[in-house]
Amino acid sequence: MKETNGTITAEYPSITDTKERSIRFKVIVNEEAKAGETILNKAKVGDGINPPEEPEVPITPEEPITPRVKEGKLTATKTVNNAKPKLGETIEYTISFRNTIENGVLNKVVITDQLPKGLTYVKDSLTSVGDEPKPTSLKEINGTITAEYPSITDTKERSIRFKGIVNEEAKAGETILNKAKVGDTVNPPEEPEVPITPEEPITPQVKEGKLT
Repeated sequence: MKETNGTITAEYPSITDTKERSIRFKVIVNEEAKAGETILNKAKVGDGINPPEEPEVPITPEEPITPRVKEGKLTATKTVNNAKPKLGETIEYTISFRNTIENGVLNKVVITDQLPKGLTYVKDSLTSVGDEPKPTSLKEINGTITAEYPSITDTKERSIRFKGIVNEEAKAGETILNKAKVGDTVNPPEEPEVPITPEEPITPQVKEGKLT
């Protein structure tokens, strides 16, 4: 039994019973096949004396099925560790997100946060928290925080954290609203926000002395 250049050949010696015998082989439907067009495969089975039998069987290739990936759904939150900081104090923001659909996929997640007037980014304070995958990009440029995550396939929460100083442009009693954008590049982004209201720093009272 052999195959030569795509031709299968099997030779049997004298057959003296009525038992069924078979040969089997496998093939790949290659790039020359076209979806919807029938391919007819015909064999010849002969005994060397009588006209051969010519059994045939058709196949009709179909387009491959692309597995459907369940789309995930994003939810995001933003918190601050001190909503009433004193002027000049340092505060820390946390932006968190997760996929809420079990077995769903978020193809990409992008977080951006432009610090508003009254806040100054603290150098090297930007970090990420959570399981793999970690952000592929995590940076701050001119007061804008950016984090990019690759495909998310679980429902675990992931976060970024950074610090800011309440600077001289902030005014005591006037609210500063810091808004982030968290998107999956498919659906409209989440825009979690958190306000802070700076307060005047407390000036220590100095006890007045008395001269004698």
